[in-house]
Amino acid sequence: MVFFKMVYYYLDMEDLATPFSIKIPENVNKIMACAFFSCSGLKDITVNREIPPTLQNKNMLKNSNNCPIYVPSNSVEIYKTALGWKQYKERIFEIPLKVKKKRNRSPKEKSLV
Repeated sequence: MVFFKMVYYYLDMEDLATPFSIKIPENVNKIMACAFFSCSGLKDITVNREIPPTLQNKNMLKNSNNCPIYVPSNSVEIYKTALGWKQYKERIFEIPLKVKKKRNRSPKEKSLV
């Protein structure tokens, strides 16, 4: 699958400077050149694919606000040395683990533990 749709199809042009995140699914194997065109408001990019997708243009992430790029933990070094991705190695990190919040139980609920 190719990540082709430009972000500004989903947002108004004036909203591109408003902070937002992008998550790229693991079945995307190529990211087209204009996918992040004028995305100065990017907070972060998460790429869920273990093998780095092909970047159609190696400079395509330069205008993405220098935001962090999160990738699977076992693929960080692969991305940092991959063609097209290695120039962003200072921005590549493992996907952070989400901390589950404890749910407060009401007095009527009982623990089965």
